[in-house]
Amino acid sequence: MAYWAEVTEHPREAAARRIAERGLALTPEQLLDSPHALIGPAGRVRERLSELRERWGFGAVTAYEADLPSLLPVFASLGA
Repeated sequence: MAYWAEVTEHPREAAARRIAERGLALTPEQLLDSPHALIGPAGRVRERLSELRERWGFGAVTAYEADLPSLLPVFASLGA
């Protein structure tokens, strides 16, 4: 499950915003390192999906509906 997912050129700022919204006791770096986070530029999100598949065996990813608009182009590019 990708609890935090967003395609953005400013991943640290996006992570900090999500931490503040939810009152999490994490640093942006800790959130970005989580296997449940897909936050970053499109190319980095694609790389992260490959890393998660290799390291943890993830073959499918679930994300919240609100996060899908930014992720759909990344997911579509993986099927091409």
